[in-house]
Amino acid sequence: MFPTRRSYNTNPNFSENFRGEIVEPGTTRYEELRLLFNGQIDAKPSLILLCRGVSDVCEALDYVRTNDLEFVIRGGGHSVAGRSTIEGGVVVDLREMRSVRVNPAKSQVSCEPGATIGDLDRECSLFSLATTGGIISCTGVAGLVLGGGLGWLMGRYGLACDNLVSATVLLADGTIVEASESHNRDLLWALRGGGGGFGLVLEFTLQAYSLGKVYCGSTIFDFSDASRVMTAYAEFVETASDDLTLDCVLFTDADGSKRIAIDGCFSGENTSSDQTIDRITNLPGSISNDWNWQDYWKFQRSNDDDLREGRRSYWKSAYVRHFNRDFVDRVIAAFESVPSVHTIFTFDHLHGKVMEFDASTSSFGHRDCKNLFLINANWNSDLEDADNFRWVRNTYTDLGFHDTDSSYINYLGSDESGRDGVAFDPGVRKRLSEVQRKYDKKFLFSRPISND
Repeated sequence: MFPTRRSYNTNPNFSENFRGEIVEPGTTRYEELRLLFNGQIDAKPSLILLCRGVSDVCEALDYVRTNDLEFVIRGGGHSVAGRSTIEGGVVVDLREMRSVRVNPAKSQVSCEPGATIGDLDRECSLFSLATTGGIISCTGVAGLVLGGGLGWLMGRYGLACDNLVSATVLLADGTIVEASESHNRDLLWALRGGGGGFGLVLEFTLQAYSLGKVYCGSTIFDFSDASRVMTAYAEFVETASDDLTLDCVLFTDADGSKRIAIDGCFSGENTSSDQTIDRITNLPGSISNDWNWQDYWKFQRSNDDDLREGRRSYWKSAYVRHFNRDFVDRVIAAFESVPSVHTIFTFDHLHGKVMEFDASTSSFGHRDCKNLFLINANWNSDLEDADNFRWVRNTYTDLGFHDTDSSYINYLGSDESGRDGVAFDPGVRKRLSEVQRKYDKKFLFSRPISND
């Protein structure tokens, strides 16, 4: 049960119609609500407005706009870069607006902006439906879709943003509009992977697909086999069908031993249709194979413990265009020096429907590369901050990457806000800037998009 909200009558600009909580510093509730998925983010907002409905959101937006206050929107709170909080500003907190409605007749699912992938998956599963949605169940739907949205079903059905059918959007001037193929189509295009900053999405409607169980799992090898396994993985992503999405992960297991794994999820009906699965599970030298048929929504939760909330995190990513021997050797050498046992390297496999969408359909950029590399650094103590930040930055450079290289918005680190631009081609950046100027003329929701 929530505590009684504090009165805000002393401020004549704040409406008495606000039904949520007004949470100020100095309370236990404030300390609880200001925390994010990334424990390393320690911002202290001046005020948290915990909304419980659309009218609350409208009142909150009117308040920050009228008083010219800096603010951010918090949905799922999963932003590793900390974009869902602000030092000294106002957090418009939507975490309790997480209802999900499934329309089985249209194979569509609609959700509020605070909903998580776990919320979405579970409701869809009741109707044997699913849609592309990340790999961690606590990921917020809003941030995932607006930034692109990788996931195990992307080869077959495209990114999460590609499946955005429509959105209900609160604009900077307080009006509420629909973004769809028939209304404000340019706004829908921008919301499909453009990173946000065009308005506040009150409801997302996504296309869903018939799906029950998936054939999924992991084949694990000792780290001494890393070169051979990474080389094999580079071949497997070339032969895998659209139904099979893979990733390659370098990690440290519970007993402190370094390992490498090829993980996958097959969303087809018969595994005999993709021989790549057998090639993976029969690759010599494996320590374990745990592939099996299971409910998709359960598989979606399989990484939750390894990537759980509260750990301190710092990420850097880049698209990999040349998966050659020199690069493989550099990756292996880098992971040998990893300072934290919770840090992992991940290669995401982009393919199939992801590659079929173009700039006229979605604003998500860089669909021409089959591998996205992520340094996912995680640790437990603030005493380890400096070592981990230094190691990630040095490793990124040692691997031949630069901050001017193309990036994936949802994988940006806490100090990489300036890299948003390289997530898009110049033509897409120009069009995003035009949409932003049309719907958010005074840049209430974000800074102007650079066309440089």
